[in-house]
This record gives sequence, C-alpha cells and structure tokens, in this order.
Amino acid sequence: MDDIGLLQVITAKGFGFATSLTGDRTRNVFLNETRIAHLDISSPQADGLLIQMRTTQQADGRWSATRAWRLDLTAPGTVDLARRHLARQLGSPEAAALPAPLLELLWGFDPAVDRKVGPVALALPDDAWCSPSLLKVMELCPPTAWRRAFPRHILAEPARALRALQREVHRTIDRYCPSTWLKLLWDALPAQRGDVLNTAYAVSSRLTALQAATWARTAIDHNAALGTSADPATVAGWWSVLQKAMESSFTLDTSWQEWSGWGQAPWPLVKIALKRWESKNVLQAIAALEETAAHSGDIGCMTAGQQLSALDERDCLLAELWAPRLDGENSKERIDAVRAQMWTARAAENCAGAYFRKLKLSVEDIASEQLGADGGDWQKMDLRINGRHGIDVKCLRRTIHGGMQSSRWKVKSFKTDAAGTKVTLCGVSSPYTFFSNSKLTCEDGEDMRVLGVTTATEITSLARRFTSIFALRTNPASKLLELPAWAWDYPHAQYHIRNHSMIVLRETLGSLQSTVIGRRTLAALPPVFFSFWDLPAPSLGQFNPQQRDFLERLRTSLFEQRSDRPGGCVPRLPWLYLFILHLWASWRSRNALADTKGLLRLFQWHAHSPSDAAKAAANIRASSLDRSELDADGIPTRFGALARSINTPSAVAGSGVVDPANTLSRLIDSLGVLEKRLPQDKFVALSDITHFYNGILVGTFPDGQRKTLLAHCGGRFQNGAECGNRPLIFGAKETCACGRLVCDRCGTCTDTRFATCERQNERLRLRSAASLNPAPRRSR
Repeated sequence: MDDIGLLQVITAKGFGFATSLTGDRTRNVFLNETRIAHLDISSPQADGLLIQMRTTQQADGRWSATRAWRLDLTAPGTVDLARRHLARQLGSPEAAALPAPLLELLWGFDPAVDRKVGPVALALPDDAWCSPSLLKVMELCPPTAWRRAFPRHILAEPARALRALQREVHRTIDRYCPSTWLKLLWDALPAQRGDVLNTAYAVSSRLTALQAATWARTAIDHNAALGTSADPATVAGWWSVLQKAMESSFTLDTSWQEWSGWGQAPWPLVKIALKRWESKNVLQAIAALEETAAHSGDIGCMTAGQQLSALDERDCLLAELWAPRLDGENSKERIDAVRAQMWTARAAENCAGAYFRKLKLSVEDIASEQLGADGGDWQKMDLRINGRHGIDVKCLRRTIHGGMQSSRWKVKSFKTDAAGTKVTLCGVSSPYTFFSNSKLTCEDGEDMRVLGVTTATEITSLARRFTSIFALRTNPASKLLELPAWAWDYPHAQYHIRNHSMIVLRETLGSLQSTVIGRRTLAALPPVFFSFWDLPAPSLGQFNPQQRDFLERLRTSLFEQRSDRPGGCVPRLPWLYLFILHLWASWRSRNALADTKGLLRLFQWHAHSPSDAAKAAANIRASSLDRSELDADGIPTRFGALARSINTPSAVAGSGVVDPANTLSRLIDSLGVLEKRLPQDKFVALSDITHFYNGILVGTFPDGQRKTLLAHCGGRFQNGAECGNRPLIFGAKETCACGRLVCDRCGTCTDTRFATCERQNERLRLRSAASLNPAPRRSR
C-alpha cells in the first residue's frame, strides 16, 4: 500500500528526502533524482509538499521510494488510501465509515501538513462534524456546525469533548461556549469538575453577568470544599470574575444574600454586595471611615515653603519683635538662626489659623495686635476661635533624629483669657528653617503640620486616669512642661464625619448581624470599634488571650470615665497612649509579653482576612529612616528625609485615631524591646515607676538608683544641632553611671539645660578627639 509523505528537502545534487506520514513516522525516505524530477518541482524550496509514494527497504535498512508523485487531496483514490491506512491503524473496518479520513489521518503532525489538509474541512457537511472521530480536529469546525455538533459530542463522549473544548477556548476568544454546555459537562464529569471550572473561567468574559456570577459562586464553593489544596491564585481569579459581574446591573435571587461564600469574600466585593442589599447609610458610613483613614496623613498638613513665602511685611515685623536682642559677641549666623526661629513661629501661627478656617471656624489673628498696642489680648492668646476660644500656638521645630515626634519646646505656663479660662494650646510641627539671601526658606519637600490641640484640664486629668490598671506615677505638672507628639489630638470639629459614621454603624449592628454579608462586614471592622461602642468584639475566639484582655480593658476603661458621653466616640490620642502604657505595665507585672503585631492588628481593618489586611497595611508608613541616608555621625545626609512619609497614614489610622507621628505604633514596638531587655523579675522589683509628661519612663532599682527605662535624646551635636534620637530603651542602649540612657548618635545622656554629668563630658571629649576627619555638618 502506498504511503503518504511530506517532502522535507531537495539537495543541490537533485535528490531529496521525505518523511512518511502513514507508515513508521520516524522513517526518512530517500528520493533519487528521477523521483524528484517526476514531481515536476520548479523551485528548489519545495519543503512542505505532500506526496504519494511507493517505498521499499534496502539491504542496509534504509528506505527509498520506487515511485513518487504529487498527492491530490481531492482525488477519490486519495480518500480511499486514507481510509485504508486508518483501518490498518485502528484495527477496525469501521474506518471505512469515517467522514473525513484525510483530516483524521494527517491532522496535527506538522503545521505544513495542517495547512495543506485544512481546506478539506470546508467541504464537509455540518452533519459530518457530529462524528466522534472529528473531535480531535474540531478547531477546523465552522461556527454553524460547531454549535450544532458539539452538544452531541458532550453527550456522547463528555471527557473527550471537555479536552477538545479546553483546547478551543484557549486557542481563540471567538469560539462559542455557552453556560449550558458547561453545565452538561459539570453534571457528566464529577471527577473532572476542576477542568470544567478552568474552562468556565477561560470563557467567563463571554458569559452574561448572571452566568459569570453563577459559575464564580460554583467555583468558589468547589474550592472551599478542597480546603488548603485549593490554588489561591485560582480562587482570587474567581473572586475577580464575581466582582466584575456584580458591578453590572442584573438581578440576583434571595439565595445570594445567604450565600456562605460572603464570609471569605474580598472587601471590595463585600462593599458592592452591601450596596445591593444593605442600607445605603451603612455603606456611606464605611466609605467615610475609610476615606478618613486614607487621608488622615493630610490633616493639618501644609507645604512649609508656601507658608514661609506667604509671610508678609507685618508678619516679619511681628517676628522681629519676638527675637531677643543678642549682644555683639554673637555671630551673624547665631543671630540669623534665632531670627529664623521667630519667623517660623509666626508662620506656624498662620498655619494654625488656616487649619481652623478649613474647619469652617472663624479665626481672629490676636497676635498681630502686638504691633499696635502695648497691652491687650495678644498677651493671653495668639488666635481667637469663634469669638470666644483662645488659642496659644506652639511651634515645634523638628530635630535631627526626632522627626514628627520632636517635642523640644517649653511651655512656661498656660495662658488664661480675660475671663480666667485656660486657653487651648495648638501644636505645629515645623522643619528646620534658615535665611538664604535674606529670605527665610527650608529644604524642598518639607511640610508644616498642625499636630492638634490640648488643654491644661486634659493634661492634668490624664495623670489620674489609669491607676486602677497599674500604679504608674505621673510626674506632677510644673511650670516647665515639654509636650510630646502623643499629647496632641485634633478638636471635635475635625471629627464630625468620623463620629457621625461611628454612630450610624453602631445603630445598624443588629441588622448586620442577621445576614452573612452583614457578619462579613462586622468581621472587617477594626476590633477596637466594638470596645469604643461598649460591646464585646465578634469572633472573640479568633483573638489570643492578650488581645481579648486588651479589648475588654479598653472597653471598661473608656466607659468608666466617660459614661456621660454618647456611644461611638473614639478616644483621644493622649488617652489611648497612656492606656497602652499602663496596660503594658500591668501585663509585665504578670509576666505577660506584649504581642506587638497582634495589638496593632486590633486597630486595623480586616483583622481576620490576611489578604485584605495585607492590602490595607500597604498604607502604613515606614517606621524609621534608611540607614543609608545617614552619615557617620548618624546625621541625615539630606535633612528633608526627616519629613519623609509624614503624609502617609499611621498604623492605627483605620480605627479613626489620627496619630500623625505614629506614636502608638512606636510605643508598642519600644515596649516590646524593653520587656525583652528587662526580665519580669527585675521589673516587679522596681519601685516608684514614674512617667513624665515628655514620655520618659524612670524606675527605682533595688539598689536605690533611679534609672531611665524609656526616653528620647535631649542632647546636641558638637555643632549645636539638637539630636532628638528616639527611642532610647533600657538594655538596648548603654546606661550611664548617672542612671540615664546614653544616645548612640550624639553621645549625650543629659539635657544640659537641666542637669550635668561628668561622664557625659568625658565621653564627648573622647568623641571629639576621635573625630579627626568629621563629616560636614549643617548649623541648626
């Protein structure tokens, strides 16, 4: 029986070689010059030509053609030859009934062959495509025949039909594949449902929104049943299909509302579902809280360069009045440095005024009255809000290593207005400024930011709030008070939207608890919300004992001391800071280590959804400077780097707490380090543990010496620049003989404004002697 072959090459000498397609497919057949000439080939590039040949095996085992001619695909003899070869290959005379023997015999072995035999498919009648033998060449099936024939293949041979369908839907985006076919395969092939779902995923964009949603739900349930063996990427893909489907308008029956899959749904999809089935107020409240968290880093934040350049002639005259008169022994650089501080203080007042105006409050610039009168309200306040509230603006210049947590300014006393009412302090963080060509300026990228407000009443009352948790003594107020970044929070007017949204959510908790989507929503909320609402957090079984204790103690502490205030109020930052500090001390006395990551998670959305939590955490700021940005003395090579990430949300922003300096996260991290350096037996042996208003924590050890446990640096570099390095933690930093912690950046342990230390003087002398080639420093 003749073979069908594919001519592969013709040599320069005129002979050639072909590959047999119907015999042994590894067989190469030699064609001499006569056989090649008989093929009547005009071009030497004749590869890909289909030929019919009669072959024989030579004595040396090689094969050669005794006859060869071009193959006519339309000739009856060619079709009959193909039938006979198929019958031999299949071992069955049924091959004679096959509708397209050439396609079945030759398709798929070589692209060149496929191009030759492909047109044969065009001549087949539609009914011929119903033959099971054509399943392997269904990609050649015309669209009309495809729609008619493929359902029959599914019913007759579902497994083979599924493989053919998978090839087709991945090969072309135009191939018809309705949801009904997928359903037939799903029912017929229980063991291959994963493959059916892969096919459904491939064609999901061609289905109607309802069909796509239905298959997504089926796939998610199927993968949920697989448990840990399910592919996370596949599951995520199906959630995306469902989200896209639900973004279009179509009707879902009531069974969707109680679908168990909502319990694991990604948060963006849950919000779409909330829009369909829950109160719009719920979604609006959640959106408002998320918006507040996302933009919490922008509150009170203004471009420092713009604030400085906006100083007008009256501002400059006022600032010059504040500048102390320095004698001739001071250099021009020293005088200009002091003047820059005063001009910056005036810019901070303007910044505070702009902030309050943005809150729709009326603002009077009382400080400017100093230019026209020897006495008046300017002696009592800098700004007056709504005609009756006095504001004393305090400008805090960021130190080298203090960043937004810098707290170096001294409030000699709280001013009082004419009625004897203590005025409100308003803290403004400002960058290092300097004169350049007689113009006050700062480095590019710096911000000036309102940190918040506080009052004498708030500061005094905080000292007495937490003794029931742990007997931590708070140093009594003095005339000289340094206020750290955690001592500030924003006025009530800043939080109208946040507080209203919290109340709305509180009022809808009952309805949310009654549905799967509602319960999924409750699981997404920061767990501390429930403590704010005086409620136990849902799913307490998913929290560790320390997290449960934290939530319960937070709940009781809040409402023991503010029972007269409406539910839904978020505690102020200074209250929360001191609560965490006291609760940590209570845990430490009971030998409980702080799970820092676990505590921070309580303030964040999606505490029970790792994938959503990871996305939410992408907004959390970096906690420290890159060491590559510091020179040998630890001074930033680019001072503007200190302002980096000022505008990004803090680690607790999702809870509604605005913490511009990220003080809560840093406190928790610092306490985690301290407890590792100070074993529990040594901690309980301490007495008179005292917390100072500037954040320093000190305790008396059994030998009677007072030692610092937690602090920040109050020293200076040799060029006079304030250091501000923080945190300094007992055990992690050297403790000086005086009991204070030694800063590893500047070598100081004592703020020389208040105390002296002979060992510090010796350290600085040795440090100076060792610095033979000091790095360049800026004068601050």
